[in-house]
Amino acid sequence: MPLLSQRTARLGTENAFRIAPYIAEAEQSGLRVIRCNLGQPDFPVPGHIREELKRQIDGGQGGYCDPQGILPLRDAIARQMRERGIDAAPDRVVVFAGVKPSIGFVQQVYTDPGDEVIYPSPGFPIYESFVDYVSAEPV
Repeated sequence: MPLLSQRTARLGTENAFRIAPYIAEAEQSGLRVIRCNLGQPDFPVPGHIREELKRQIDGGQGGYCDPQGILPLRDAIARQMRERGIDAAPDRVVVFAGVKPSIGFVQQVYTDPGDEVIYPSPGFPIYESFVDYVSAEPV
């Protein structure tokens, strides 16, 4: 029995990771590089956010939280959605650390093999890779 599922072979990689060695080589040769490969911000975390993070850790908030996300954040998201005309309640909001896992989960839940999925192009290559992963058809 193989260690990984057959569908795992259909999950591609991010070109962002493929080009990382070339970026490092260019930087080491002295070239100035503006990184656009990983979506990492090019600015430091603002001071008020750093202070709040420290305050939360000092207050004992360094462990796991509600898997849906902390309620005050879900409340704020639901409120913003309602202001934009979308009927939303905090108990129907789920917060992820990034968008890629949620896109993958949604495709696994809502698509069957052969279904067509529209994805943004240009966009992150992993979006199309998720479509292949669930055996849907990228459009």
